[in-house]
Amino acid sequence: MALKLFMNVMFGYTGASFSGRMPCSEIADSVVEVSKYCLRKSIDFLNNHPKYKGKVLYGDTDSIFFHLPNYKFEDTFGIGKQLAEEITKMFPYPMEMKF
Repeated sequence: MALKLFMNVMFGYTGASFSGRMPCSEIADSVVEVSKYCLRKSIDFLNNHPKYKGKVLYGDTDSIFFHLPNYKFEDTFGIGKQLAEEITKMFPYPMEMKF
């Protein structure tokens, strides 16, 4: 959570060209690109997961909605936690996917 908040502040400080405290569009753009890269990598992983064969319905900078057809509602919580752990391993510490 601290990393997410820091990146939000960094984007705010550097992305606002006329009211920002430290305008620098290159830094703001890099924050957005890293976020988009991680989101795309996570969505690709989920959409191509060999076991669950689900589909990402929606994803943005801080959430992903993943549909798991053919699974009971009760089972999806355990699967979601497992998938969050798998995605967390794809990225360097302290990045973490939480269920």
